[in-house]
Amino acid sequence: MRLWAQHTAGSAPACTVQYGDRLDHLAGTLKSDLQAISSQTIDDLFGLHPEYSRIPPAFPTEFAPCTTKIFTLSIAQINAYKERLQGELSDKLSTNTVVCALVWSAITRARAQRCPGLAQESSRLAMAVNGRRRLGAEFSSPESPYLGNSILYSLAQSPVSDLNSLLESPASFAKTCDVVSQSQSPARIDSRHIAGVYDLVGRMEDYRTMFVGWDLFGSRDLTITSWADLDLYGVTFGEGLGRPEFIRIPGSPADGVGIILPRKKGADATSEVVEIMIMLRTDDMAILEQDAVWKDLNA
Repeated sequence: MRLWAQHTAGSAPACTVQYGDRLDHLAGTLKSDLQAISSQTIDDLFGLHPEYSRIPPAFPTEFAPCTTKIFTLSIAQINAYKERLQGELSDKLSTNTVVCALVWSAITRARAQRCPGLAQESSRLAMAVNGRRRLGAEFSSPESPYLGNSILYSLAQSPVSDLNSLLESPASFAKTCDVVSQSQSPARIDSRHIAGVYDLVGRMEDYRTMFVGWDLFGSRDLTITSWADLDLYGVTFGEGLGRPEFIRIPGSPADGVGIILPRKKGADATSEVVEIMIMLRTDDMAILEQDAVWKDLNA
């Protein structure tokens, strides 16, 4: 995005773009890890990567009506939750972890209210992870960025009964935050993990028969992508265009998708917010909007 803005503004790019074979660059970075996992079978790799599956998603006989809404969450309220959790977790919580845990819990509560039988099941939270940061500073630097695809998925899983609480107990919410944090920690998604995904795709006879490992259509699982740290409000597109006033993306009829939009930092930290676009079944969205904890979070 910064490169695009620099070209639009007519300024010289502040980086050297790698126009060579991007896969060769990625394979070279992963060379030692690929050698270390070379003895593993494709079944071993699928076992290590439950975020992927050989089984295609089961399509419903009919799709329920879906809707998209943008919610504005108060950073002050999120920080209050972080303070409540002090002493419950050994690791410092990021704002992204708390936001994802709150969204996952709230959507699951709404779904369980419509479908009480869900309380006996588990829910999975898939989150997009930028692999560039996990491969070392030299793999993709501001001066020489890697523009190839390096997006992975983390996969957290929790009993719906744990997610369905109204967060009365800091200990119960801390458990959810810990599940989210651990699923995408650098210790879990590291160069060895990325090498496993790279090798798995390469060993498939047809990469199009490799599917996601969570439920796309069962109103049980959730996918979240965060653009919060992209700093898109900080880029300028030149004279006449300038900097973005606000950033939005088109919605689509989907059930169980969240996109945390780029953060716009204000002069007053107490009024700072996080915007998240949520795509959900229309009936579940109506329940979500009446959820007491969720309403309290909205700025």
